[in-house]
Amino acid sequence: MIIRLNTLTAFEWIQKETEQMVFNKKTMNYEGLPYVRHFIPKRFNHFCKILHPIYRDHNVKDENLLWEDAPDDDEFKPGDRLWFKDLAKNYNIPYTNEITSGDIRRKVGSVPRYILFADEGYIELEEVERIVAVLHPFTKEDTCYFQYDF
Repeated sequence: MIIRLNTLTAFEWIQKETEQMVFNKKTMNYEGLPYVRHFIPKRFNHFCKILHPIYRDHNVKDENLLWEDAPDDDEFKPGDRLWFKDLAKNYNIPYTNEITSGDIRRKVGSVPRYILFADEGYIELEEVERIVAVLHPFTKEDTCYFQYDF
């Protein structure tokens, strides 16, 4: 069963035990790049990075077309799932535990239009169920919390 919490009380210990990113009020952005220490409390010596799902837009045939060059009125037709490992190989980017969508953006100079990245914090229900099944033997309760916060 999935329950949406109305407060962040269950996550306060995480915030207390992680290094906070510096928010620049002038630029309205966080300074620097996010690192594991900004998300994972120091008490953990292992972590699992879950990459957001990526899909191919079947409406886009030209893989060289960039988002900035595409018409604003484009409709999206998400299709096949793409994998970071395959994109890294295709764009000659090292596939490491530090890979992000930003690596593709930096390599190409923008994001290819055929690639549809999921919104930040999105995770498919099937993945949530698999994660809970893996974590369950290591927990003392039947509750598993998920939170995404930059």
